[in-house]
Order: sequence, then C-alpha cells, then structure tokens
Amino acid sequence: MPFASVAVSLRDAVELHGSEQLKGKSDDLLEQMDKLGQALGGPPLAQALANSLCATCGLRVDPERDFRDELSREEWDLSRMCQGCQDAVFSGEEEP
Repeated sequence: MPFASVAVSLRDAVELHGSEQLKGKSDDLLEQMDKLGQALGGPPLAQALANSLCATCGLRVDPERDFRDELSREEWDLSRMCQGCQDAVFSGEEEP
C-alpha cells in the first residue's frame, strides 16, 4: 500500500519526533534508513516518525506498551521497528 507524501523534511521530522539517537545520525544515514524502510513496504521515515509508525511495516506503535523489554524500546528509538519486525530481523521469526 503506498503512503501519502509528507510535506515536512526528513531532518525536520527527526528533530520534531525522533529520539536523541536519531537526531545524532547524518542526513545520509537517515536517507538510507528511509529508502530501506520504503523498499520493505513501510512508510516514508518522516511519516513514521510523525505518526509513531513502524518504519518497516507501517504498524502504529505505542512505545509505552508495545515492547516486551527495555532493549526492544531502545531498538525502537534507533530503528523505528515494531516488536514484530525486530523479532523477524533479529531472531529469524516471521513478521506479524
């Protein structure tokens, strides 16, 4: 499913909605994260940040309750991947 374009720049979205870890990333790295997420079917990273969506699958995420542990929440801050996508990437399980 295609995602609507976002009028805000990726850097502005990171500054407004991103974690401190993401704010420290270079624009080149953020653009690569954006391209990878969209190649996997996720929304543009700016949209994911603004709407608390998984950058990989587009699932809406509540960071306070949707992760099984603090390490998973920290990974969310770095990659914007939901628990299911983290499980698929790091343990070889299928996505939700």
